[in-house]
Amino acid sequence: MALNFIYKVVRHYYIQGKKTLSLYVIMQLQMILPMVMKEAEAYSSALKAFAYGQPIGDGAGPLVAGKLMHGYEIRKVTQRLRYGNVPIEVAPA
Repeated sequence: MALNFIYKVVRHYYIQGKKTLSLYVIMQLQMILPMVMKEAEAYSSALKAFAYGQPIGDGAGPLVAGKLMHGYEIRKVTQRLRYGNVPIEVAPA
């Protein structure tokens, strides 16, 4: 979808500039092209992460969970998965 969107944006500017013979429309395409290329590179990098099954996000959730589990019994489920029972105090409403 993202590749199709990029294609449509670039094609729109190109056809509009060609149809109207407007140098300004072609110049607009030239000005936004670096931004479009950066966006395409970002999508390309994201595809690699999805293809290899890498986690998406900043990883703050597992870090917080690990800090909360510190000092409690931790059980191993698989090679990369651990869990532990941690008591949580709930303040009265």
